[in-house]
Amino acid sequence: MVVGEPIGTGEARQQTAIGETPNLAARLQALAGSNTVVIADATRRLIGDIFEYRDLGAVDVKGIAVPVPAWQVLGQSVVASRFEALHATSLIPLVGRGEEIELLLRRWARAKDGAGQVVLLSGEPGIGKSRIAAELQDRLGAEPHIRLSYFGSPHHRDSPLHPFITHLEGAAGISREDLPATRLGKLEALLLQSDEGPAETFAVLADLLNLPTGGDQSALAIEPQRKRELTFAALLQRLNRFSQQGPILMLFEDAHWIDPTSCDLLGQIAEQVPHLRLLLVVTGRPEFRPPWSSASHATALALSRLGAREGRALAALVAGAKSLPDEIVAQIVDRTDGVPLFVEELTKTVLESGVQREQNGSFVSDGALPPLAVPTSLHGSLLARLDRLGPTKQIAQFGAAIGREFSHELVAAVAQMPEAQLGEALDQLVSSELVFRRGIPPRADYVFKHALVQDAAYSTLLRTRRQELHARIAAALELGQNIASETLAHHFGEAGEAKKSADHWLEAGRHALRRSANTEAIAHLTKGLAALSLDFSYARGASGLRI
Repeated sequence: MVVGEPIGTGEARQQTAIGETPNLAARLQALAGSNTVVIADATRRLIGDIFEYRDLGAVDVKGIAVPVPAWQVLGQSVVASRFEALHATSLIPLVGRGEEIELLLRRWARAKDGAGQVVLLSGEPGIGKSRIAAELQDRLGAEPHIRLSYFGSPHHRDSPLHPFITHLEGAAGISREDLPATRLGKLEALLLQSDEGPAETFAVLADLLNLPTGGDQSALAIEPQRKRELTFAALLQRLNRFSQQGPILMLFEDAHWIDPTSCDLLGQIAEQVPHLRLLLVVTGRPEFRPPWSSASHATALALSRLGAREGRALAALVAGAKSLPDEIVAQIVDRTDGVPLFVEELTKTVLESGVQREQNGSFVSDGALPPLAVPTSLHGSLLARLDRLGPTKQIAQFGAAIGREFSHELVAAVAQMPEAQLGEALDQLVSSELVFRRGIPPRADYVFKHALVQDAAYSTLLRTRRQELHARIAAALELGQNIASETLAHHFGEAGEAKKSADHWLEAGRHALRRSANTEAIAHLTKGLAALSLDFSYARGASGLRI
């Protein structure tokens, strides 16, 4: 439709909307009785079998040449699942990526001989970048080597060196509950174990983790740019020492989400790769195009979509021992357009939908297939699977509000329900394979299988509910230790608490400036100013604020 200039004056002033959409909506509204919902053909196709309907037949609509099919929405559909989910840690065998794996193995052979290599795996969401990285790790499992893993995060794009900080904390065994003195001791033990250079290295890395070393701080009482250089040197020194011990497989996933400072450091690592026994595999979306990807020791590998043959094979693997009718597989292949995650999720949706019944070890159909047995979008497929979780769906929503990853401790604080009930819901969420778990509750961490799963769960929250959840998350995080200011700023902002959000963005900006991370500092402070613009009373009161 086309929205034109406002017409009328005073209370009668309104926007003009012209086109088929508002015309159709008005005609359907006339069909709908009190407390009922009527939808048109396009909406019916998009939402698939999530709801139950009553066919109202084809309706003549003024302004539209042919009658329009319409349905009354009766309520949510109740569909029993016939699919027994695989264990959360299991992986479906890789399909259609043999050439990519062979290329990676050849690059690994070169790296072991001392000619380090870089491979940039790029592709759209769901194309299988992380799955190929996992397959490579499995292939190298029996070989002696050092494995280093780093991850970009959409919530930490402006957090300087966040992937490297997270990795260092994990290597030292630092947990959320550790007091500063304990964290410091674990870092010291890690560095002593690997014999990593002078005391200055320890002081620099302790400062990176925001840990007070006590005593003489003169080594760190330097200007930010010099501190940045020392931090880079300390992290690069660790990599060089590892290379002397054995070949390294370094995985850096979701690089399109890394902060500018980490991107600079990754560039320096890529430059040194030819002199190390190191295979650096970086995964990212197509928009991530680093300057080093064209270097002679670098290989840019853009992942293409699967062909129809591979799509059918993947659907068969997901279905397991039970074969799906050819017509269903054809629909899946046709609608997924070669995206592996899409194939997997749509196949699971069909298996769980109850459209097919089992007979002699196969799935069969009774009569003609419903035209919309397979949802027309991945988003719709994921929503359908979330809806079938019943009450557990709200735990997925709580986790989605926290982020792609969330801890048992934090989701418990947000959910505010008995531990036994929460544990049962989380177990069901993990068994659905939409979320993976690391560790044993209550000291477990959870991660959504894909960012698209998190997006789907988050999209089902109403605005007021989102604000309430973000307020709970921010309140819980404030009670913790070593929580990044930008994380608190994000949640306070989503909770509608502009003043607190601005305060934390300011602190995040100051922290970035102390690290000479000027790009991140600008981003933080810009977000802080945007938060202030939403709270005019605070902006007036803070007119003397100095940044």
